[in-house]
Amino acid sequence: MISFADLFRKARAAFRRDWKLMLLASFLSGVPGMISGVLDAAGVIQANRWPGSALSLVFTLISMFFVPGFTIICLKLLREEKAELADLVRGFRYAGKYVGAALLCDLIPVGFLTFMAIALAVGGQQPPAWVRGGLPLALLILAVWGILLVLFYALIDQAAVDRDTRGPIGVMRCSREMLRGHRWQAFMLFLLLAVLLVPQYLISRISHPAALVGSTLLSVLWRVIQSLLVCAFYEAIKPVEKKNPGLRNRLRKAQRKAARKAQAAE
Repeated sequence: MISFADLFRKARAAFRRDWKLMLLASFLSGVPGMISGVLDAAGVIQANRWPGSALSLVFTLISMFFVPGFTIICLKLLREEKAELADLVRGFRYAGKYVGAALLCDLIPVGFLTFMAIALAVGGQQPPAWVRGGLPLALLILAVWGILLVLFYALIDQAAVDRDTRGPIGVMRCSREMLRGHRWQAFMLFLLLAVLLVPQYLISRISHPAALVGSTLLSVLWRVIQSLLVCAFYEAIKPVEKKNPGLRNRLRKAQRKAARKAQAAE
């Protein structure tokens, strides 16, 4: 049984190890999303209407490319290794399979939201009755799908950068296998993280420059907390690497052969 107190303790120790790097990396990885939020708040784009929604989606995709690098930094600090800001860029090598896995995980909710948005746009001021009646069902399906994502694919970030996986499907399969036997603990952890996100969400609803700054700072801090806790959870449940007996035997034979040669030379 994993103790959440231990997870918080390890996350706090990693944060104190290099908190400046953590905050800077979190800020930089969230810049694309912040730009989208600022443009939406300033009225330059409307995230809930075309073409603002498409532009907001592009900013979201850009920010996803920084997730592997930020995960690498968190894992290094948890393992007491030297982490650098350059790791944020080094993570781009894993971005393809991570982004692919994330998009596959979001395929159903994005499809539902797109379908309902098109139906509402076509319906105008008075959408059809089946559209209005289908909204609660769509929200229920999205909620169930979100729970399933946590139970099966909560560790795709770590699986992409720290496990020997090939492609998005391999990342998803690895996450599903690692979470076997730990699904409800993962659900409780993400439920706690969702509660911690509530203050930032409420402040972001306020139309005031000070509220925008406060919401941005809270989002940076929440990103640090979320990634450190999930990485600490991953460290606690990750499978132990099996040693290669064949390689070990070959090394022993090579050492014995070298010792015999040294004795013969004497």
